[in-house]
Amino acid sequence: MTSFSPSFLHNLAVPPRLVRMLTALAEFRGKQTLWAQTKPEVLRELRKIAFIDSAESSSRMEGMEVGPQTLSRIMKGSEPPDIQSRPQTELAGYRDALALIYNNAADMPPSENVLR
Repeated sequence: MTSFSPSFLHNLAVPPRLVRMLTALAEFRGKQTLWAQTKPEVLRELRKIAFIDSAESSSRMEGMEVGPQTLSRIMKGSEPPDIQSRPQTELAGYRDALALIYNNAADMPPSENVLR
């Protein structure tokens, strides 16, 4: 079989490195599906942690000052209705954007408007 020989793969229009990455992604997707079926509570908890860590990193890059308790409260959606500062408003918007992406990812093909 020559289809996987290095010389054959080198001449393909798709670089072998990309093929390896796509293969790894397919493998990980299968593992993700298995986790989703067997341990959904673990994935939910990891998602919450990822939301908070992402918002914390983003706010630090923007130079926003928000305490850890406030950040956690906002990202969990339990902030009071009267958000008191611009950073808190921005974090609530960030939380809503992450939730929108998570809940509608299957219906959001990559495009310029989706990225905006």
